[in-house]
Formats: sequence, structure tokens, C-alpha cells
Amino acid sequence: VGAAGIDSGSYSDAGAAFVFFGPISSGSYLTSDAEATITGNNSDEYRASAGAILDIDNDGDNDLLIGAYSGAENGDNNIIVFSGSDF
Repeated sequence: VGAAGIDSGSYSDAGAAFVFFGPISSGSYLTSDAEATITGNNSDEYRASAGAILDIDNDGDNDLLIGAYSGAENGDNNIIVFSGSDF
């Protein structure tokens, strides 16, 4: 679940992704229920403005891709890839 405008510590609009492993039943969940939280490292980074789950490296494990469209360390848009084998 992406929360692009959320603050992280002293960083405003750093953004965060909250990762829930399935299967997930219908209902309401809190961010504190997430198995993992991935937050932005800079103000205005807007991490988790987009996300996808797919097997990008063809190893048989789904990988997590998270977009950060501004404020990243190098000033460019970024896609951060987390290998599914790491989960």
C-alpha cells in the first residue's frame, strides 16, 4: 500500500510503502499491521507514488518495485527494486 505524501521522521512528504503478505482477507488494516514498512529518505521524495509486484529478474520470486518521483538523492525519478528472494 503506497502513502506518497506521508511524513517520515523529520522528512516531510517522504512517502512510505506498507507491505502486506497475502493472502489477505477483506476488511480494514492499519499501517502498523504491515509486515514491512519502506520509507523515503528525503523530504518531498514521495516514495511509493507507484508500486508493482512482478518477477523482474525471472528467478521465480515476485519482486517489489516502488517509485519515487521527486526529491530523491540525485534529484531524478527513481524505481527502487526489492528482490523477492529477500522476503
